[in-house]
Amino acid sequence: MITPVYTRSDYQKLLPPLSTTEYEKLKESIKKEGRLLVPIIINQDNVILDGHHRFMACKELGIKIQFNKQDFTGRPLEEKQYVIDVNLIHRQLNEFQKVELGFASEGIENVKARQREQSTLPKKGEKGFKHPALQPVLSSAEDTIKNQLPQQQNESHKIGRVSHIIASKIGLSLYI
Repeated sequence: MITPVYTRSDYQKLLPPLSTTEYEKLKESIKKEGRLLVPIIINQDNVILDGHHRFMACKELGIKIQFNKQDFTGRPLEEKQYVIDVNLIHRQLNEFQKVELGFASEGIENVKARQREQSTLPKKGEKGFKHPALQPVLSSAEDTIKNQLPQQQNESHKIGRVSHIIASKIGLSLYI
């Protein structure tokens, strides 16, 4: 059994709370099933990353809590981004709430953009700009199609303006 479980107030403040009606529906659903269908996600320090409301409901109902552990040791930005992303995917958020989470992602994406920019600069003794999408230099066009394009679809390899990356994540246009 995993104990103790802590909540991080900054994660709870980052996300909009459920309304009383939504919380009661969640609690009723858990009570009806007699168990938790979706486990609580915690980090390596037993801090809740996803499932604060499910955790509270199970505690109130006396239902055994299931946990899945995600290890973000030494990667606090990735952990915070995980919290934001999982809630963008699973929660029923209105456009305003999505935009708020987008703003929360901005600092993280700015750090990633600086890291991408730094990775393109030549190291001491090297010359020239290194484009991140073309590294390493591939031997053929076929290798480019097979190897590079699927990687660019991955979130961690996104290239572009921070505002465009965030708009894509939250599923809203920049011009609303």
